[in-house]
Amino acid sequence: MTDLEMRVEALIECVGRERYERVLRVLQAQCGMDGKTDMQNVCEDILLELGVSPGCRGYRCICACLEIMFERRPAQGYSLLTKDIYPEAARRIGCSATSVEKNICRAIERAWEDCPDGLKLAYFGTVVATRRPSVGTFLKTVALAAQRRMKRGKCVIDIEEE
Repeated sequence: MTDLEMRVEALIECVGRERYERVLRVLQAQCGMDGKTDMQNVCEDILLELGVSPGCRGYRCICACLEIMFERRPAQGYSLLTKDIYPEAARRIGCSATSVEKNICRAIERAWEDCPDGLKLAYFGTVVATRRPSVGTFLKTVALAAQRRMKRGKCVIDIEEE
């Protein structure tokens, strides 16, 4: 055990684990160390731009699916949404795989109604901008847009495009 680990353990003994964790969460949030990666923050920004708000159930489902997609990288493929990604996302957020897909579909539907046409064209191109994208298309488009933003921002994450 290092000196730092011993000091942390001594602090926990003095103030209690619950108070220590509460103070740690506050400090992490204030210092920008809230546990989210740059990629997660970029994905969340894109979702907000597209009109998917954090208050809708599909938001958490989309974020969970995107996390899984980035963990597995494009080289491993995104083709197994219903058999691979949805069940894992469901496990992470505590619902069924069917609920994940349904919630994402509803979030896309709502966002599509409110999203300006120019933004639809910018993200999805002319073919998809006229009709609502499938869940797979939506997830891939957000993932690729996040990758491009990260590369432009010269962040240290190296993500390959499909």
